[in-house]
Amino acid sequence: MSKHLLSRGRIFLSITSALLFLAVVIPNSLQKTTAAVQIASFILSLGVIKAKFISKNLLLMFAMSLVVTVVYILIGLHNGAPIISVYQVVIIYIASPLMWIFISFGLLSTIGKERLVRVFSFLGILCTISVGIYFFLYLRYGPDAVDFFTDHSNINLNDGYAAAVLHVYGSLIFLAGGFFAAPEKVKSKWHRILLLTTIFIAAVTSGRAALILAVPIGLAVNLAFRTENHSARGSHTARRIISISILFLTLVIGVFLITLLTSIDLGNIYTQFINKMAAGGGEARVDQMAALLNGIYGNNGLGSGHGVGVDYVRNTDFPWRYEAIWVATVFRVGIIGALIYSAPFFIYIAKIIKKSAKRGLSSTDKFYFGSFLCVFIASNTNPYIEAVSFQWMYVIPLAIFFGELSYNKLAVPRHNNPAS
Repeated sequence: MSKHLLSRGRIFLSITSALLFLAVVIPNSLQKTTAAVQIASFILSLGVIKAKFISKNLLLMFAMSLVVTVVYILIGLHNGAPIISVYQVVIIYIASPLMWIFISFGLLSTIGKERLVRVFSFLGILCTISVGIYFFLYLRYGPDAVDFFTDHSNINLNDGYAAAVLHVYGSLIFLAGGFFAAPEKVKSKWHRILLLTTIFIAAVTSGRAALILAVPIGLAVNLAFRTENHSARGSHTARRIISISILFLTLVIGVFLITLLTSIDLGNIYTQFINKMAAGGGEARVDQMAALLNGIYGNNGLGSGHGVGVDYVRNTDFPWRYEAIWVATVFRVGIIGALIYSAPFFIYIAKIIKKSAKRGLSSTDKFYFGSFLCVFIASNTNPYIEAVSFQWMYVIPLAIFFGELSYNKLAVPRHNNPAS
């Protein structure tokens, strides 16, 4: 490999490391800086991507979604959508996902999916530290002390309940799903215990149903999905038992620390969580879903266009935006358009299930799938997928999987045809 190519790779990794820190640890805190670094990382990725890691299938699915987006931008304008919505849609549905796809291909080409998981394990510790800093500064110095993290800072510690407004909880949904699904990806047992325990504590004290739910979803993926076995049956079973034992030990430690060091009532948090889940994510989400379903009925499932809203307004600044993303998507681009948008996700899920059934799933695959599944479920009641700062959570697992799939197809030896 030439020194010039190595130099380009180092520069790309330096810029992309900064991007991952901004997007994962302090999302939305430095939006303009994050956007600039993302653009730089995308441009640099074009010089380091190996062609064998470029998935034509993923790019084809993106091209199909691009057509849907352009068509429904025009329909939206015809139906009175404001011009600012066009700018937002172009960034959210076209520019940002495309950049993250190529940045992911670049990461796969330079450090590979295994080392990227190690990067996430380090960033996970930084995320939980940032939560601790946020709580300390807010409780000690008040809301003004945490303006850097969010514009609408708030912590609720009343009646044994715990909740906070903090953007990094979105990143922790991804990390919780991945590391509870595949804890063995953190090789150091002490690092593993520290990471999982602090993620669990952050989830319980977040007040975010999607983050709390990520822990059992990750555990379910861990237990339900079978991985490949290259070792002797006995040694594999022993390592599996040790891994699961450490996993549940972290939960016990987390519960113990919360009970010992705080006045938080875990029973109250559990009750609030169940009530919120039973209520479909809260009254506001239920109301907007009902209004959006009426809108879908009104346009016969054909879509009213991007930038068009319904009578129910959730965001006064951008009244066409909603938390119930997938119902809103059907309202905007119709049933067929929504199926095209969601096709990469469902194809990915289907391929992972098939791979697991054949015991071809690696623990790394399980990490990315656990991460993706949690954020995909969360997207039903949270607008993470429409937030530029969080789109990495949805794109990286898919781009890594399809990129590696493309590489494996090219790597299969071609036998010469005797007749030729």
